[in-house]
Amino acid sequence: MKRVIIILLSVIILLGAVWCIMRKNSQNQPDKELALSFDAEEVKEIIVKDIDDEFVWINENGEWKISGVSEEINAVAVEQYMYEILNIQGRQIEKDITNPEEYGLNIPQKELEFLFYNGDKKSIKLGNLTPSGTEYYMSDDKNNLYVIYTSSGSEIKKRAMDFYDSEICSIPYNSIVKISVYGDTEFELDNNGSEVWTYTRNGAGIVLDTEKVKINVTKNFNRMYALDIYEKTEEKISEIRTYKEPVRVKFSLADGSEKQFTVYGITDDFCFFTVDDGKYLYKATSNYFDFINEDLSAHR
Repeated sequence: MKRVIIILLSVIILLGAVWCIMRKNSQNQPDKELALSFDAEEVKEIIVKDIDDEFVWINENGEWKISGVSEEINAVAVEQYMYEILNIQGRQIEKDITNPEEYGLNIPQKELEFLFYNGDKKSIKLGNLTPSGTEYYMSDDKNNLYVIYTSSGSEIKKRAMDFYDSEICSIPYNSIVKISVYGDTEFELDNNGSEVWTYTRNGAGIVLDTEKVKINVTKNFNRMYALDIYEKTEEKISEIRTYKEPVRVKFSLADGSEKQFTVYGITDDFCFFTVDDGKYLYKATSNYFDFINEDLSAHR
């Protein structure tokens, strides 16, 4: 019993010592400062722009929406974004700067203009990372210089499409009756509405193992998610292209509808494609379209 009491007392003393050290350390940590803050209820619009893009946030009764965007918006991402850009954490380090180019503020990464219901306007510019890489430079419309935390800087840098819901589309595997691939290598996967898949290439048809087709091809399209979304431009296409000519993949579905993908590139990790010739280029994990480059006859 004495031994138990001694052990318990030792544990209590140790825990007390740890608590005291943690409390002392927390007291020594400086509180995060606010460089700039805005009352969300007073902000009417936020114009976000850089040298390549511009979009506008509209405050509709406390709910933020991107003007002119019909895509589903990720509410959690918007909430985090608004928290950071309306409460920018950092500190002011200089007034009336005369050398904005030294901080990347002559060509800012992003410029935000806040329009208020009372007619006022305020703006900020996001510059380069500091030499330590732990903060960003920022200026306001009074030409004051700040350093702000990377959490705020990373949110300020976001594009409109970073808030789109990352689900691209969903094709239930049991609704697929045919997959047609057009490009340098052309072939078809066809089940004619049954559970038996036939792989046809160069005029020769081979019956495949149904479960292997499901595991390696069709189940991947049951829920497709993007890792990133880009505007479909010739510049971006040339950047990600691995095929000289894009590969077109057409899904014929049981209800008579079709879903078409244009695949511009596949690497070991990623694939890049559009859906139904839409205006966005999606980056996703390569497993969605790996089967394009495979010899599917191995799945008999």
